[in-house]
Amino acid sequence: MDILILHRNRFQPVNGAEATKVSGNAWNLKLPIASLQRFIKGTPRAEALDGVIFVVEDLETEPAVGTGEDATHLYASVYAFPGTR
Repeated sequence: MDILILHRNRFQPVNGAEATKVSGNAWNLKLPIASLQRFIKGTPRAEALDGVIFVVEDLETEPAVGTGEDATHLYASVYAFPGTR
């Protein structure tokens, strides 16, 4: 499944990203820091994902909420609306 991030008004792929469906249209994202470096200014932190728009399963999401981080990944939760892309 391709996961895209909205960057400078264009959707760009996030290589190595994973999405897990929580329920309904709610998703948890696992995003490799190495793939996010070109989209995030400064040190990549979970808070940097707050408000970011993604595309998951061809559905545009509401603004993300950064939920965590480890040495190699950032984590976010999103809600995807049907019929938005």
